[in-house]
Amino acid sequence: MSTMVMTQQAFGATNAQVQAFIKNNRAAVMAVSNEYGIYPSIQMAQAALESGWGTSQLSTKANNYFGVKWGGSGAYVAMPTQEYVNGHYITVTEKFAKYNSVRESLEGNARLLANGLSWNHNYYSGAWRSKASNYKEAAYGLQGKYATAPDYATKLIRVIETYHLQEMDGGYINDGTGWFWYENGQKFTGFRFYMGTYYWFENGARINNAWRSAWGYRYYVDGEGRAVQGLRTIGGKRYHFGTDGTFYLRTNQTVAHNQEKYRASSNGELQPWSGYFDTPAGWR
Repeated sequence: MSTMVMTQQAFGATNAQVQAFIKNNRAAVMAVSNEYGIYPSIQMAQAALESGWGTSQLSTKANNYFGVKWGGSGAYVAMPTQEYVNGHYITVTEKFAKYNSVRESLEGNARLLANGLSWNHNYYSGAWRSKASNYKEAAYGLQGKYATAPDYATKLIRVIETYHLQEMDGGYINDGTGWFWYENGQKFTGFRFYMGTYYWFENGARINNAWRSAWGYRYYVDGEGRAVQGLRTIGGKRYHFGTDGTFYLRTNQTVAHNQEKYRASSNGELQPWSGYFDTPAGWR
């Protein structure tokens, strides 16, 4: 696949077109870029810059938001474009890939950045979340490689900061090496609530199968990093973490589970209190 070229300036669109572009593509950009370990802000800015916020002929006629040149197979469209050659721009006609949807275009861009070129799989590694510590480093990791424009990184950063696209880089992210929680571009330590439960992160990295303390209570996160609830067996011992969305370990109290009651000790370990229990010696 050929290196990209800039097909249209991003600043000619109206504010309504800009806001619609961000709103309509935000979810897909975050899903695709997170899957491939790149910065959502970078992918959104690239799509905006190279498609004129979705107004270019290449994007409207071919769902090609990144100026991806035709690779020799599949559908294509032939269109004029500008390339930066020997210190100035020239207009040439090139064949560009034609996609069935915007999502397909996003995935093609993400795969290219993640997998590189046939002769160098690390060609775009400067834009990977695992290599670049923020969107600015990622932007400069693309300059001279993804596009021929000498100010490509500056333009990407300008788009990101003008429209606050860096906010897309926060939250629960898979950067290609594992799951992390970012806040303001930094890896976070502590609990964060996501999709109905809490996860624990240390230097951004999600922690699995571990006890952690916060807010004066103890918690346990399972093999997928989620804080557990209800009755749990951990290390051969039983504990109760409530069923009311609080997730903390119950101690020094009587707790109920279905028709059974337990006494939670000071360290949270449960002992049968009343009810019908399956013990090593049988049901009692």
